[in-house]
Amino acid sequence: QRLAAENVHRSGRELLDVSSRGASGRVTVRVGALATLPRTITCRLLEPALEAGPFTIDVQHGPFDRLLEELAAGRLHVVLADQAPPQGTALRLHAHPLGETELLVFAMPALAARLTNRFPRSLHGAPMLLPRPGSLLRRSIDAWLGLHDVRVRVVAEIDDAGTLRAFGLRGRGVFPVRAALASEVADVGGARRIGRFDGLGERYVAITRERTIRHPAIAAVVETARERLG
Repeated sequence: QRLAAENVHRSGRELLDVSSRGASGRVTVRVGALATLPRTITCRLLEPALEAGPFTIDVQHGPFDRLLEELAAGRLHVVLADQAPPQGTALRLHAHPLGETELLVFAMPALAARLTNRFPRSLHGAPMLLPRPGSLLRRSIDAWLGLHDVRVRVVAEIDDAGTLRAFGLRGRGVFPVRAALASEVADVGGARRIGRFDGLGERYVAITRERTIRHPAIAAVVETARERLG
């Protein structure tokens, strides 16, 4: 069984190597990104890969388990996620820290004006937009609300961060915003910060098959990630 698994991984790596260079001579970097990661965060993290050489980035979004399987099989070079791969499995994968960002609470001005004072108690009964149940971020927020004995009125549960933010910017409820994206939410969307999920943050990792990163595009992503999240 072990030999068969090694053969599958070897075949996957050979397939990836063959398919990575296009007719133009540019090398394709095949990236998996967790579907729930904000697209802006994914873009910021991957930009250095475009600056590291003649690379073309091929990005696919999907659920965590499927992306890890694709990576282990050699069909992806790297996976961007908000959690490390599980331990004690047959998948030999390694997580490289990229940094983290705080989690803030925003609302449009009319709603924010009623909720800023006495935060977080002010959130009790307030309309709120949240990620769908089961995601790491949703579990963290639910635990935080429970710790502060706050019961919000959940008006929508949305996986895609951009769609969740769009509802928030239309005044449909309070919504979580990564601190790395706070300025664009305030400057472009006109939303106001009413507080923060004290003690909560979102950590990002690059997951690869290699413990030591040798691919120049992926190395560039890891080396510059922290400043991109600032």
